[in-house]
Amino acid sequence: MKKIYLFIALIGSIAVNAQQLPNNSFENWFTETYQSLHNYLDSGDEHRHNIVKSTDAQDGNYAIKLFSTITNDDNNFGYFINFDPDHFTGGIPYTQHVDSVKGYYKAHIVAQDTAWFLAIFKSQGNTVGGRVFPFDALKNTNTWTKFAFDTQMPFGVVPDTLMIAGVSSNALNEIGMEDGSWIMFDNIEFTSAGSPTTPMPNNSFENWDDINVEKPNDFLTSLEWQDSSQSITKTTDASSGNYAIKLETAISMYQDTIHGFVSNGQFDADWHLIGGMPITQFPNQITFDVKNNIVNNSMTFINFKFKNNGNEVFNDGRSYNLTNTNYIHESLIINQTQPIDTVLFVSSTGDNPGTSMTLDNIVFYYPSGVDEYINARRIEAFPNPASNSLNFEIDAVKDNEIQISIFNLTGQKIIDKNYNLTKGKHKISIDISSLAKGNYLYSIRTKSSVFSHKFIKK
Repeated sequence: MKKIYLFIALIGSIAVNAQQLPNNSFENWFTETYQSLHNYLDSGDEHRHNIVKSTDAQDGNYAIKLFSTITNDDNNFGYFINFDPDHFTGGIPYTQHVDSVKGYYKAHIVAQDTAWFLAIFKSQGNTVGGRVFPFDALKNTNTWTKFAFDTQMPFGVVPDTLMIAGVSSNALNEIGMEDGSWIMFDNIEFTSAGSPTTPMPNNSFENWDDINVEKPNDFLTSLEWQDSSQSITKTTDASSGNYAIKLETAISMYQDTIHGFVSNGQFDADWHLIGGMPITQFPNQITFDVKNNIVNNSMTFINFKFKNNGNEVFNDGRSYNLTNTNYIHESLIINQTQPIDTVLFVSSTGDNPGTSMTLDNIVFYYPSGVDEYINARRIEAFPNPASNSLNFEIDAVKDNEIQISIFNLTGQKIIDKNYNLTKGKHKISIDISSLAKGNYLYSIRTKSSVFSHKFIKK
């Protein structure tokens, strides 16, 4: 755990109300577990909560239930499929004549919506049989009901490919899709001349896979709409502490390009990024650690947008078009004082698969004021970087005691000094000649405040 940053975020706020992005060092993650139908791609692979392994089975132990949660900004329907729906290609090898498809279903289809079961047989890329079988509201039933359809496959024709799908709403043309539609399937059979043929894989929906995906606390990421691409990962390649976040442009299971994306906001119905963290004071500096892998002139970026009453007041960030294999410590200097109420953070990778950004340690620093004991408006160690000593000029408002501590970036306290100050100006020097080269933090603590900053030992 990045102890020192947590330490600063908690006690630094005493003096300057230092608001930080929640989980700003990406230490905290949670695991979501989903079930996916074995042998198929399905909405479980996208971590949509609309596919269920149901124990209400017509045959065996399980059946499949697909349902829809349709909102203004998301047509979220349940499905399973074994081919590419965008290009109508793929499927699995199948080499038997089939003249009938049979199975069992339950359904509650809302209003003008339509659920579907699809079985298509192909030979050398051409359709030779099968159909898309619809289920509308007139077919609603709470009991297991048999359905069947003729494949219209000519006698003697043998296919080479089978394409299978089921869906809870009219996703084929996205017309009339309704929230709350659901359908269940079980015990799908193929026959030829009245005799069973080889069934489709997992035809009674008995076999399922558990999928575990780790997501960062407090952030919206590209895992919310396409997780199977691994566009977001928790990595131990951290600048400090245990973890960092890695964003990567990847190819989804449908061959779509998915950008690695993370934000503290959310999308509205028109896919505009809105929201963010409430904030009442501009930081005067934002630092973060970043490394990039750039593929074919792609780019990555990170941005902080400050708003007031929904209007943009100020934004700043960095974009990258060169690979850096070691972490860069970035610093954004902000000289703004106008009122704000929100900060919206977003970072994303570019268009070319393999482009990635690893991000860690986003820290907001705030201008110090005059506390009860010291004037900290310009309190800062010098020189920085430093070789042998770290120097301070401190203006004591009244007689008091202060503590100056130096930490490494894992939060371990290395040097700790106490000073009794009389009212007035003081020069203090701390010997750091024995420290190894690298990044450190110093903190100056009074009875009411803590002021902290990073320095470099060269």
